[in-house]
Amino acid sequence: MSALPAQSEHKVATILIVDDHAANREFLVTLLKHGGHRLAEASDGSSALEMARDERPDLIISDILMPSGDGYELVRSLRREPLLAEVPVVFYTAHFNEREALNLARACGVKYVLTKPAEPGDVLRVVEDALAGSDGASLEGGEAAQSVDQTYLRLVSSKLVQTTQELEWTTSRLMALIEMCIQIAAEREPEQMVKTFCRWTRDLVAARHAVVGLWEAGTPPTGHIAVSGLSDEAAEAVEAGLTSVTPHPVPLSATGPVRRAGPVSDADDVGLPWAYPPVGAMLVVPVKSPTRQYGWVCATSKISGQAFSADDERLLTIFASYLGRIFENHCLLSELSQRSRQLEMEVAQRAMSQWRAEMQCEVARVLAQTSTIEEAAPEVLKAICTKADFAIGELWEINRDEDRLCHVATWHAGVEGIDAFMAETQASTFSRGEGMPGQVWRDEAPVWVADVEKEAGFLRSASASAAGVKSALFFPVVARGRIAGVLGFFGENVRPPDPDLVLLFRAIGGQVGQFIDRRAQEERLVRLSRMHTMLASAGELSAYAENKAALFEGACRIAIEDGKFAYAQVRVRDEDRGLRTVASARLMGATPKPDLGGVDRLTADVFAGRGPVIDNERGFSRAGDGSCAALPLDHGGKVRAVLVLHAATPGFFTPSELVIVKQVAVDISMALDSLQSRSLHAAPGEPAL
Repeated sequence: MSALPAQSEHKVATILIVDDHAANREFLVTLLKHGGHRLAEASDGSSALEMARDERPDLIISDILMPSGDGYELVRSLRREPLLAEVPVVFYTAHFNEREALNLARACGVKYVLTKPAEPGDVLRVVEDALAGSDGASLEGGEAAQSVDQTYLRLVSSKLVQTTQELEWTTSRLMALIEMCIQIAAEREPEQMVKTFCRWTRDLVAARHAVVGLWEAGTPPTGHIAVSGLSDEAAEAVEAGLTSVTPHPVPLSATGPVRRAGPVSDADDVGLPWAYPPVGAMLVVPVKSPTRQYGWVCATSKISGQAFSADDERLLTIFASYLGRIFENHCLLSELSQRSRQLEMEVAQRAMSQWRAEMQCEVARVLAQTSTIEEAAPEVLKAICTKADFAIGELWEINRDEDRLCHVATWHAGVEGIDAFMAETQASTFSRGEGMPGQVWRDEAPVWVADVEKEAGFLRSASASAAGVKSALFFPVVARGRIAGVLGFFGENVRPPDPDLVLLFRAIGGQVGQFIDRRAQEERLVRLSRMHTMLASAGELSAYAENKAALFEGACRIAIEDGKFAYAQVRVRDEDRGLRTVASARLMGATPKPDLGGVDRLTADVFAGRGPVIDNERGFSRAGDGSCAALPLDHGGKVRAVLVLHAATPGFFTPSELVIVKQVAVDISMALDSLQSRSLHAAPGEPAL
């Protein structure tokens, strides 16, 4: 490092430093403060001009290439303003741009050029010369007359210096190229990669503006655009112009390196968006790998005003080829990552499909091995809870007569503190729209509660919280397109909605609904078959019944044995209008007792001539325990007795069953007529029937 020159006495000067790199500004500010100067800073030419108008500096040290308003434009603007026209300017630029800087300095009347990195002594010496108005460091100056030998030695020395400068220039560009490659290789995102590449492109070939466009293969292709040397607004407009059109514009339709010297043309005349500045000198180089081209880089308006050279083209081609390799690696890695994600999704989908199939098969197995929904429900709930990681499962079935959802079964995996929840569940029924089960019934759609504590419509929240319930899922059980019931499941963790699980449970709801419908149809067929058997047996009574007592006893017997009614009785009315039972029979194992008060009312209605009386919610000691039918037994146009049939299930006497039991009553009535006829025509000495 050269020694610092001794400070001479001078007034304190105001020096404006203009550079878009903060490190370069910091170096100059720190150095020049020791000279007692007053320093000001700006990051580009536009802000520097405004600051110069305010500060009236004695000296300006400016970089040449900056994102907005370069050094050349700054000098031209200064020279147009009377108060700033005489301010000396020092160009401070990179080694590999020294040639261009010298040419530019001559063109705009700048006498001093410093190259980065500069020795502190050199910087101070140039500053002192510039402030003193000395021509010692000027680019122009006369030469003293010299002797022939001195002239020869000067020529030889100049050639040697020129050769050395050429070597230094080449070395500096090579070092810059290496540094650029290191920076680009360090980038991971393509957006930042193209921005770094674009910024270095201007430095490499001393261009005022540069634009880079790269595209990844795909449908549609993904574009990465970067612009350097323009204002933010202009850069955004250029980027928008390059990303909004198809096919993507290529300057001069170039597929190989292209150099253009001029004349100045509008940007859209050479294949660039209209927002790009007018183009004079232009260098376009494709960015490609050995296998394909990904895009291009375009540098325009060399700062010296000259055309781009063959050296510029070779250097930018090398740089672009390196970027092509790096970008290709990124594309391959992106494609590999995308394929890997796709494979992971396919594996997950296959696992989900297999899991769904296993669950549906398990549910189907349980349903196939059971005969009633009460028997199947606990096993179905257990299978679903075990495989889908739920702690509690429950089934509700619609009671069409009451128009309410009634509890069928609940299964849980040994949940502690569940007693209160179980008691509340078993005691509950839901109308349409009431609670979560009622909401499913009303809307005919699943309801997923991610957090039951935050769900106002969950009526059992207190007991559910005591049992550790956090989330819930309810979905419809569908049979023949109608809601037949609701399945509900509870989890011990807050669980966000899972669309795939909802789809699976829709299918399971269909399976359970089909089972309920199929079993109901099977039970109905069996019941109708028994009823027809009972009807056939009733028709035979008249052939062998010897008296009314035998007829009535036989009617009760076939109702129990063939019809499988829980209880049957024949009731008559005595002279004092009292009702009594003259025959009865009970199905083996049928423990409930008839509601005699209710039966008396039904029997009285029949004797009053109101025909058959049906109560589908009465038959035993508690309303709703079963069904009851009171059927008149006519003789001679008058009700002589009433056949009362008790079924163990509510809603038993549907229109189909009623047709049969009414016919049974008709057959028994005909048997009564037959007995009466036989009594009237009995031979003398024969007992009357």
